[in-house]
Amino acid sequence: MACLGFLSACTTENTDSVAQAQVDSLANAKVTIIQFQLKRNNDSIINALAVERADSILRTQAQVAVIPNPYIPAITATDTTKKSVKSHHAR
Repeated sequence: MACLGFLSACTTENTDSVAQAQVDSLANAKVTIIQFQLKRNNDSIINALAVERADSILRTQAQVAVIPNPYIPAITATDTTKKSVKSHHAR
């Protein structure tokens, strides 16, 4: 009878360790899924902020290109023509 009790205890321990391994496996799977979801969410936020930043830079560059600098005189086609006419008359 003592042998049966020992075998019964070993079987219970094996069943417990199999159950614990299944619990550990499920927990690891859930952790992996949550990590993937958090990473995907973070990547999405980072990409959205990068696009917003790039758009802001492009808008700023476009505004700088459109705003004339008052310290630099604008040269137009008529100004160029007048200069060439003056230099032609100077000869």
